[in-house]
Amino acid sequence: MATILVVDDDDDIRELVELALSSEGHLVATARDGAAALEHLEEHQVDLAVVDVTMPVLGGIGFTAALRSLERRSYGRRPRTSVVLLSALTSPDDIDAGLAAGADGYLPKPFRIADLLRVVRVHLARRERARAGDDADDGEAVEDLCGAWRSR
Repeated sequence: MATILVVDDDDDIRELVELALSSEGHLVATARDGAAALEHLEEHQVDLAVVDVTMPVLGGIGFTAALRSLERRSYGRRPRTSVVLLSALTSPDDIDAGLAAGADGYLPKPFRIADLLRVVRVHLARRERARAGDDADDGEAVEDLCGAWRSR
């Protein structure tokens, strides 16, 4: 399975997400904020980061922008890490800011564990297809997730 970094300053949410992802067979590391997450990534490669937007020290949008900058400076020596942001901030402007920083997805809080796991599966599958050079479009799956959320 995948190696996933969960970043959230809320202990309960961080532990819940860690448990859910671990139960799916993923290797999970955790960090309390974006700065600690970047420190972790200096030593370890992960396939996916699930990151809260609003945290002390360095929030999810700042973390994502810093990670993308680090990846660009590595000139391809560092594989791209997929990033899914979690947040109670759900306005279109908030979501656009996260995606503009380089996030691959945005899951509103509160979320159902089933929705989190579905989003993780979609992004890991997309990552695997990119590695294999398959340009198949998974936009329909992402649209289904967004549509399900918007209809609530």
